[in-house]
Amino acid sequence: MKKVKKLYFLCLIALTFIVCAIIFGAFTHQNTVNADSAYSDTANYIAGYDTVFDIRADRTMTVTEDLTFHFYGKSGFVREIPVNGGERVRNIRVKELDGTTEKSVYYNVTDGEDEHNNPFIWVDIGSQEVKYENRTYRLTYDYIVPATGDEAKNNIIALAPVGSGYGFAVKNVNIKMLLPDGYLNDAQTLCYIDGGNKTPVDIIAGEENGRSVLCAHVDALAPYTGIRFDVHFGEGALKSYFDFTPYIFVLLGLALIVVLLIVKALCFSKAHLTPVVNFEAPNNMDPLLMGKLIDTRVNNEDITSMIFYFADKGYLKISLDENNSPTLIRIVRNLPNSCTDYEKIMFEGLFAHGETVTPAQLANRFYKTSERVTAMVNSRARGLFTSKSMSVAVLFAALGGLLLGVAPFALGLIQISVKYLLVAPFLAIIPALIIFGASQTVRWYELKISKKKKALFSLLIALGCAALSLLYALLVPHWIMDFVPKLLLGAVCSAVCVLSVIIVSRSDAYNAQLNQIVGFKSFILLAEKEKLEKMLEDDPQFYYHILPYAQVLGVSDKWEEKFADITVEPPQWYASSVAGTVFRLHVFNSIMRNTMSTMTKNMVSRPSSGASGGHGGGHFGGFSGGGHGGGGGHFR
Repeated sequence: MKKVKKLYFLCLIALTFIVCAIIFGAFTHQNTVNADSAYSDTANYIAGYDTVFDIRADRTMTVTEDLTFHFYGKSGFVREIPVNGGERVRNIRVKELDGTTEKSVYYNVTDGEDEHNNPFIWVDIGSQEVKYENRTYRLTYDYIVPATGDEAKNNIIALAPVGSGYGFAVKNVNIKMLLPDGYLNDAQTLCYIDGGNKTPVDIIAGEENGRSVLCAHVDALAPYTGIRFDVHFGEGALKSYFDFTPYIFVLLGLALIVVLLIVKALCFSKAHLTPVVNFEAPNNMDPLLMGKLIDTRVNNEDITSMIFYFADKGYLKISLDENNSPTLIRIVRNLPNSCTDYEKIMFEGLFAHGETVTPAQLANRFYKTSERVTAMVNSRARGLFTSKSMSVAVLFAALGGLLLGVAPFALGLIQISVKYLLVAPFLAIIPALIIFGASQTVRWYELKISKKKKALFSLLIALGCAALSLLYALLVPHWIMDFVPKLLLGAVCSAVCVLSVIIVSRSDAYNAQLNQIVGFKSFILLAEKEKLEKMLEDDPQFYYHILPYAQVLGVSDKWEEKFADITVEPPQWYASSVAGTVFRLHVFNSIMRNTMSTMTKNMVSRPSSGASGGHGGGHFGGFSGGGHGGGGGHFR
């Protein structure tokens, strides 16, 4: 038993010694252990990292990276170039190196984000067949760093030639920087390994073809460790880079506006309205058709106005004993042959279930008649605008929206890489066409709505254009275009969409009809008291003849005001047992408004559709993160 205890005690001491030795070795030889495991033949790592930065005074530089990858089970590599600090990447090119020979190789260019939502340009390099061998690729690109913050203030270019975004070892690192005039060869220029502790790296300074050159070498970098350079320049040595290319698309947008105006002037010179004053509805036009023609729409109020039109014609009576629930009483069996088909269908639809009807009885069933009547009126009033002008207007609006997508798409192909395809901005054509549609609607309604409402709607469209421009400027990547040209392009293209509506031209027949209708509306608005009194003497029911037309023309309130001090007889169709001996027009008008509201609501209401949803509508990055450039990558 004692021998067993003694043996157990010796094993425990030996085990404790081994554990301590392992812990001690981990602390004293940490880098060596990491290097051994990272560089083993069964690991993926970068076996050689040679990079050259050809830096210019405007803070642009051409970067050449010769990367030798040791593949073990992987088929390629994704290089992540950071653009989170306002940097831009241009002219990406990739070749495979076979000795001194450059060969074509598969690569693709996209953009993406890391786990911290920092944006990167991703360059996917390598063939699917390469999995267990070393390959060397040459990645070349132009890198543009912004002149902001402490860098601009202190005349510094802060770079991370090797980023800390590699989750594996990087071996045999060689860095070379070709500097512009103005470099200060002093102790302020620093180079160090940045992986938590800043370990200085020796800098070898020299000259090459009359230019200052800085070189540095590091045998190996542990995973998630990078190299940082802070290069100091003299006052005025560095300038800011300005890219005019995006403004070319702004100029194209302005040119599109000029072409639009020329096309309008030469091909679609709209005949101006010359209103003809009428004291009554032109050509015996019914209010429903007039409502359609004044704003190109059949509105719910246009349908309801026909009730009072039928009443004024003597086809029905209206009992207003209940303010919010009038009763319609049928007087004639059939409408005269002179009435239109849609008038007859609507009249029959009103009294389809009896000789009297209330709005509640029309609810959830009369909408079918309303839809049928609306379709017939729309069919009767076809060809209001020339199809050619409408097509050309839509084309210009589409071109305005399309330009918002073409600009970043083309800049991505031309400036970044032919492999870089940015298609999301083409979605901007949708809100652009919505702006066109809203602008066209306001133009159609301009003969019906007041100047205040027109100004309000125009303001809303302007706010919509501003919102589109701002969202476009915020959502299109900054590495494609700067904020200012994006904002200007959004504004110009929005203007194209709004101005496109001026091309839409009315047909000659429609223009003639509007001349009559607008003249009739002018009479309603401008008729003087003496004239109205004289007309009432000739026709005591004159006020009620005009009332349904005033409703569809949007001036019923003005029509009511003109008769505030004029004695008007009750309407002949007014059937009420409690009307009393004194008829007050303002009380009647109040009841009429309530009646209109109730009838409109019920005549177009639909049954509930149940469950329906309804209709309608950690790497080196920017200067603050440790120097421009760097980034990292991963094997795939």
